[in-house]
Amino acid sequence: MAAIYLIRHGQANTKSADYDMLSDLGKEQAKLIAQPLADKCISPDSLTIGGMKRHQQTADLALSSCQVDADKALKDIGWNEYDHQAILAGLDERLRTPEGIRQYFIENNLQKHQFRTVFIEAMHKWMKSNNCEIYPESWQEFSNRVEKAFDSVLDKVEQNHFVFTSGGPISLVVARLLGLDKEQFMTINWNLVNAGITKILVNKQTGQLSLSCLNEHTIFDKEEHRNKLSYT
Repeated sequence: MAAIYLIRHGQANTKSADYDMLSDLGKEQAKLIAQPLADKCISPDSLTIGGMKRHQQTADLALSSCQVDADKALKDIGWNEYDHQAILAGLDERLRTPEGIRQYFIENNLQKHQFRTVFIEAMHKWMKSNNCEIYPESWQEFSNRVEKAFDSVLDKVEQNHFVFTSGGPISLVVARLLGLDKEQFMTINWNLVNAGITKILVNKQTGQLSLSCLNEHTIFDKEEHRNKLSYT
């Protein structure tokens, strides 16, 4: 029985114009990934890293204490996240940047907790549209490339294969394994923690797949790490 570990990156730098890099908290989270894997004596015999900076940074930090060379990993942009800034801008151009989001919320008298409602509205608009003049990547293109990336990993997994990726691709793969409509992936996505680990078992003889563990993050249950838990 082989296993694929889908590892979500640490917290991105949400307060910076360059979102695609780990925040200080994200770096701490990435370092913590190594501990639960080491406790279970799990090390990868093969690796895939998405094409985003936060994927590479997470892999480097998570594997540094495992004596695993992340430079030998396969790079696959199929595991990249959807462009949330472009998707938000498809709802309202002001939502493209952190500063624009602040202004939008002030002008519309919205509270911080209402961001989820705005984001889901933007996602639903994206999923119903095939207009590439608005979005650099359509919903169908996104789902197709993630499916292709996952199938590529299935072809090469031998024992333990680590994939460093984002919440969107993980959620889409999980929806497939659970037999859910692809559009339901956001229900999963919204509940994934940064640096969470999802494990998929692969029967190499039959090709059967089973979801063994979703969003494992017990490392954050420890008192000294509880303040490091985040979702965005």
